[in-house]
Order: sequence, then structure tokens, then C-alpha cells
Amino acid sequence: MIRVVLAVAVTAALLAAALPAAEDARVERTLAALDRERASVDRAAAALARGEPARGAGVGALPTARRVVAVTLPDRSLASAAVRSLALCPSRGDAGSATLVASVEGTATVRADLSARVVLPAGGVVLSTPGTHRLVLEPVVRAGDRRVAVSAGAGRPDGEGGGGSSSRTRPPAPCDSSTASGDGATTASPTRTTAAAGSRSTTRRAPPP
Repeated sequence: MIRVVLAVAVTAALLAAALPAAEDARVERTLAALDRERASVDRAAAALARGEPARGAGVGALPTARRVVAVTLPDRSLASAAVRSLALCPSRGDAGSATLVASVEGTATVRADLSARVVLPAGGVVLSTPGTHRLVLEPVVRAGDRRVAVSAGAGRPDGEGGGGSSSRTRPPAPCDSSTASGDGATTASPTRTTAAAGSRSTTRRAPPP
């Protein structure tokens, strides 16, 4: 009987020690996946800005090439932490630049700057349901400056219905200035630091694509 009790106690202690490590591993895998998504969007935008004729802002302007980039928001699983929302927000104080702002389970907020010059709709581009979404990229000219307009696609490339900005939990406005710029949260660049209540916040500067 004593051996059984000791075995149960040891097993419980091992599980208690292993669970935080498993959760940290899920978060790390999700953060790495988000960085790959950011790099994919950045590379596509930079390639369009360099190599495709831009469309003017006027009515009747000639159509131009565009590119569709698939972006995946993982749900919680044994391998991944859930991404509650992912947004492309205008960077405060730098017109034409954008910041990827993601709310990840187990962290505070993850931010990563894009190097490409982009044009975003009012309120940015917000994705907040798990699954694969489409971002539509199109080269444009604004005030004589070549940029890339980014918008959410009308559907998902995996064939599922629904728009790219639908929401399951409706997190508070990711592109509010206080959220997108990091005001009120602990941030670090380029490494992660510990924020309040054990959550973490990350800011990463994007290298040129």
C-alpha cells in the first residue's frame, strides 16, 4: 500500500513539473510559426513593390497583378498554443509601415514590424478565427510612393467559407493605438521579457525581406 501511495505521489510530482514545460513548448512553436507568417507576408509585399506595375488610386485605373498569401491561425492543440487574434496595424508615427500584432494564449501580445511599405484599410486587417485565411496584396501608388495595399480575402484557400476578419471571441480592437504601439504592456526588442501575471510580450524588428 505504501508503495502505491509513493508511486502516485511521484507520478503527480513529475506531471506537475512537466506541464509548464509542455505549455512553454507550445507557445514557442506558435511564436515561431507567427514569425514565418510575418516573413511570408513581408517577402510577398516587397516582391510586388519591386517587380509589378502599380495601380493608381483613381477610378478606372488599370488593374494590376496581385498576390494572395495564406495566413494560418492555430487553435489550441497538443503542439500549438491558440492564437486568439492576428492583426496588421499601422505603425504609430511612421506612415506606410505596419506591425503584426498577435494575441497568443500564454503570452501578452506579440508584435513584429514589417519592412515593406504597405497601405492598410481603416482599423487595419484583423483575423480572429482559427484556420487559414487569405491576405490579398496589390501594388499601388500613394502620393507618388509605391506601396502595397493589404486586405483580407473574402474566403479561405482551404475551401471553407467565411471572411478573413470574422471573430469568435471579439478581442478588443487590436489596432487601437495603445495596443498596436505597445503602450501599457511590457515589451522587449528583439527578445521576450516577462510581463504582468506571468504573461509575456514580444516585439521583433523585421530584417529586410
